[in-house]
This record gives sequence, C-alpha cells and structure tokens, in this order.
Amino acid sequence: MEEEKIPAGRRKPWLVPVIVAAVLLAAAAFVWWQNEFTLDLTMEGPQEITLEVGSAFDDPGARACFSGNLLMWKERPVPVEVEGQADLNRLGSYTVNYRARKELNYGFGKLFFEKTEARTVHVVDTTPPVITLHTNPEAFTLPGQAYVEEGFTVTDNYDSEVADRLARWVEADGVHYKVSDASGNVTEVVRPIVYNDPIAPELTLLGKETTIVVQGNEYQEPGFTAVDNGDGDITEAVTVSGQVDYLTLGEYALTYTVTDSFGNSASATRTVIVREYPELPDFMPMAEPYTIVQPEGKVIYLTFDDGPSPFTDQLLDVLAKYDAKATFFVVDRGYEDTLRRIADEGHTLAMHCGTHTYREIYVSEEAYFNDLKRIQDVILEETGQLATIVRFPGGTGNTVSCGINSGIMTRLSKMLHAMNYRYFDWNVSSGDAGETNDPTEIYHNVIGGITGKQVAIVLQHDINPNSVRAVEDILKWGLKNGYTFLGLDTSSPACEVKPRN
Repeated sequence: MEEEKIPAGRRKPWLVPVIVAAVLLAAAAFVWWQNEFTLDLTMEGPQEITLEVGSAFDDPGARACFSGNLLMWKERPVPVEVEGQADLNRLGSYTVNYRARKELNYGFGKLFFEKTEARTVHVVDTTPPVITLHTNPEAFTLPGQAYVEEGFTVTDNYDSEVADRLARWVEADGVHYKVSDASGNVTEVVRPIVYNDPIAPELTLLGKETTIVVQGNEYQEPGFTAVDNGDGDITEAVTVSGQVDYLTLGEYALTYTVTDSFGNSASATRTVIVREYPELPDFMPMAEPYTIVQPEGKVIYLTFDDGPSPFTDQLLDVLAKYDAKATFFVVDRGYEDTLRRIADEGHTLAMHCGTHTYREIYVSEEAYFNDLKRIQDVILEETGQLATIVRFPGGTGNTVSCGINSGIMTRLSKMLHAMNYRYFDWNVSSGDAGETNDPTEIYHNVIGGITGKQVAIVLQHDINPNSVRAVEDILKWGLKNGYTFLGLDTSSPACEVKPRN
C-alpha cells in the first residue's frame, strides 16, 4: 500500500523541540531528585576551652559550607551565626552556640538546611594569691625578744576578701604566712627573722662635757648613765680612764667607756679644766672684747657709788652746769627717773651691786653674779643699755670678803676679765665714806689726791650730801688746772687693786 504523503503545509515542526525540552526537563528533575545536598558546620579549635579568670577570650569561631554530590559539587561558604558569650571576669561554665542556615528555592517550593554546634568555655581561677612581705633592710630582732612585724600585703586576682583568710605563726625558721583564696589556691611564704644587735649602748655624761675646777678644789665627778637596747641599764659597767690633778693648772681628759653583751661599745670624753676661777655664769651675757686707750691730756674720772639717792639730781645739775661727765656705780634703790636721766645726759651708768650686803654677795661666786645680774637687769630695763662696767662692793681689795669666802675676790676678778667686763677701783679717795663729812675736807682730799696724776679716778658717794656739795669746787679746780672730766668706758685706763684674798 502506498504511504500517504502529507503535504508540506500540514507538517508540525514545533513538536521536536518540545519533545527535546521534555526529555531534558525530565533528566534535570531526575538529577535533582537524585542529588544529595550537604550543609557542613565545623568549629575551629576544641569543643571545650578552659580560661583563667580575667584573661581575654579570642573565639576561634566556626566555618560552614554547602555542597551537593551531583549538582553544586563545589563547596560554597555559608555565614555562621554565634549566640552566647563567656564572662571572663566571673567564674563559671559558658556555652557558645554556632548556627549555619541554607535555603534553596526551586520551581515547586523551597528547601531548608540548618546545622548547629556548641562550645563550652570554662572560666576558672588557678592563680594562687600573692603575699608581699614588707622589709626594712636595717630591721633586726634582739635575741630572746619577739619579732616585731614589718608589715605585709595579700592580694588575689579574683578573691577580694583573701586577706581575711591569712594565717600567721612563728616557728624556729621564721615567720610563716599562709593564705588560700575562695578557689582553693594556696600560697605560703616564710620570712627569716634576723637576730642581731648592732646598736651600741647610749652613754650619757651628767653635768657638762667641759667642767671647770678651781685650783686646789678636788674634782667631783658629776656622774654618767649607760643604757643598752638589749641589756638595759649597764651604768655599773662603765669604766673611767684618766685623772685630774686639781693642784696643777691645765686641761685634763676623762674617757668613759662601756660595752654591751654583744660587743658594741660606746665612749665619751669629758674635759676638766683646772684654773684659778670657776665656771662663768651662763645667765650673764658676755661683753664685746675691748682695747684700752690712753686718753689725751689730763683726765679726771669722777665716780659715785651707792646711788641713786635724793641728792643725785642735784649732782647732775652741777655736772650739767660745767658740761662735765661722771660715772655712777649704782645700786638697786629705785629712782628709775634718775637712772634714765644719768643715761640721757651722757654719763656712764655702771654696776655696783643689787643689795650691797656683803655677807649675801660674797658667800659664793654664784651669789655675787646673781646680785650683779639684778642691777644689770634694772639698768637694761630702764635705759636699754647693757652695763658691763663694774665696781666691787668695798673695792677689789676689800677685807670683809676674806672671812666670808677665802679667795673669792681673786676668782671674781678673773671671771670678770674672762667675760670681757671692766672693773674699776680708784686711785683718789674723797674720804666721804666715814672719814669725814666736811665738804671742804672732802674737796681737799680729792684735789690733793689728783695733784700730780695724769689720770685720776676719784671715789665719792652720791648718797652723801656733803660729798655732793664739794663737787662744784672740785670741777672749778680741775678745769682751772687743765683737766677734762670724763665718764669711764671699756677703753679707759685700768685701775685695778690686787685682791687681798
């Protein structure tokens, strides 16, 4: 049978591509159906990590990839989500979760893929506490005595109350310190005790390091003490070497030595000066050094003792009339206005005594200077002048003091010299202290004593009104005969009588 031929216009050319597409689609569906998709999530580093409290946590993280065995055979990275974190400042175990997700869209729907992993982070405290011992390089403990704590501090990296757990005790090898923190970490240290005694005893000399002994008087030891930080009072162990020859002038050294039971020694030296006068009074100020100058021409130094008195202002009037200067050796009798007038009118205000009672003044050197200081203070308070010119009650050559204190005038005169004080006696006496009360006789006594002298130091008393009445005639005579009337000062020519005792 002959095949029917279809005309070209009735053929279906689209059918072939449709068939091909259907075949391809079926093949693709088959491949998709047979393909196995995989989502892989891998943590970097260990699954459990242990960290010290207070340290830093560098999360190693995780990685994820998606792939198939037939399709998408090449791995493709997938983002990883992280949930949770570790508190590195607090003890405990913490979980960190890692999650990866993948979504596939296709014509008939969606495919979801998800994978999770977890890591445990343990925050622990394995660091033991720190005990810091404070030390003094010079510290030591005396043998047989308890150690005195030098101090310490306890710190911990986590436990703030660790110091309250410290235990401390003393054993033969030293002081033990032990502490454990809240996590059970333990620290123990031992401080060796340094037993030693490098300190020498304290040796103290009683009295002064330089002592004055008057020639002929035996040296009396003022005493001493010795105390040791370990042995206590060891005064009885002190030895003294050296001797004082109290009969021979000079300086002598006494050496005091003491040694404690550890061999530490201490020593001290006292200088003993044997001289003709005792120690100078420390309550009296030293005077400035002076130089004696011989005055030009003929000079009369009128000096008046034992005032001021009711007659002193009359005397000052006469002196002012002739523009003459004089010296007043005053006693503490009051008359403050008169004292100030003497100073204001340019006369010399000098010291005689405080009381003028011989048996009180000359009983001792200290008594004399206490009396002298009394009038010195009065002059300073009333005039602002520090008086350093002196006349002894009765003069340097008085004999009354011999029966009171043998040799005191020799010693006092030397002491005044050593203090740079000037003391003056007289080379002309008016006789107004008991010999005569006649102004004319007093006048003649004075001018008779002055005649022939280049420098005359006249003794009068302004407590005697008759002696005051004689002064104007003395001034007239002196001026007529070429004399100048001056007040004594530290540069005036010396007039010192040799002491009789």
